[in-house]
Formats: sequence, structure tokens, C-alpha cells
Amino acid sequence: MVKRVGNKELLAMSLMELMEQKPLAKVSVQMIAENCGLTRQTFYYYYKDKYDLVNQVFQKLVNDVYGASSPDSPWEKVLGDMLFNMQQHRKFYANALAHTSQNSLDSFMKEYTRTAYVRALERRIPSGDISEDLTFAITFNSYGAVGVMSEWIENDMREDPYLLAARIAENMPGPMKVYFMQ
Repeated sequence: MVKRVGNKELLAMSLMELMEQKPLAKVSVQMIAENCGLTRQTFYYYYKDKYDLVNQVFQKLVNDVYGASSPDSPWEKVLGDMLFNMQQHRKFYANALAHTSQNSLDSFMKEYTRTAYVRALERRIPSGDISEDLTFAITFNSYGAVGVMSEWIENDMREDPYLLAARIAENMPGPMKVYFMQ
């Protein structure tokens, strides 16, 4: 059975293909749409702008990897799988992170990582109750982890993704480590 690819997937694949060749600044919505045989109107039906699409590509990657894991999966393995998948599209991520103004991937990654940690903790804490101290640790760790990941991307992702994931996990703040490093 052949799986039908929807318009959102076509647009995402088109953007990734174009960004393997050129920076995000040189990619237009028109180019993205034409590259996959769709129209600009179709693009704008799904996304606010090309930056929104970049962010959704990252979000889908994280959701796919995280969704395939269990609540018992070691966090460094889940993070390593995410980094490994990012490494498979290194040019896309390098070009996406080069854009640093409003709606950037870097800003989106910080907020999305924070949200992903909260979701993961809600799965790991039986009561689902996240304290103020734990919330601060999540925010602190999210900014640090994304900073390290951004530097890794900027340095052409040379370090093994699973080693980097282990280092990020090992340096997680204590209030979080209790739930993630079991």
C-alpha cells in the first residue's frame, strides 16, 4: 500500500530540500510551493510564513522521536535519537539556525524544549504536580540544552549525538535529574 503524502508534508519536504542547498534567507514561500507543485495560497493555508514551517519541521521531529519512546526510556537515549535525526539533516538545521531574528528556530527550540520537558515530567510524575522549583529547573535546563545543541549544529554536528545527549542529561539540574536519570 502506498502512503499518500499530504500538502503539509510536501511543503516540509520541499523546504528541507531547498535548505540543503541554500540558506533560509534565500528561500521564498513561492520557491517552497513551486518546488513541490503547490501554490502560495496552499502554503499560507497551513503556515504563517516560512519560519513557521521551519519550526513545525523541528516540532514534528521531536514529536515523532518522543512519541516512539516510552515513559521508561532513558532520557539520554530519547535526546540522542532526536539529535541523531537532526544530524541526518545537518544543512537544514545549520541554515535554519543562521536566521536569528523574530520567529527564529533558536527561540522556538527553547520554548518547545521547555514544553517537551514539562510533558515528559507529566508522564513521569504520578501526580503530574510540577513544583515552582522544578519549573525553574526546566526553564534553566531548556535554555542551556538548546544553547549546547545550537553550538553543536553550528560546529557541523561533529560530536556523536548520543555522547552529546549523555553530556546534556548528566548536567541536568538536580530537581529534574531525579525524574529523568532513573
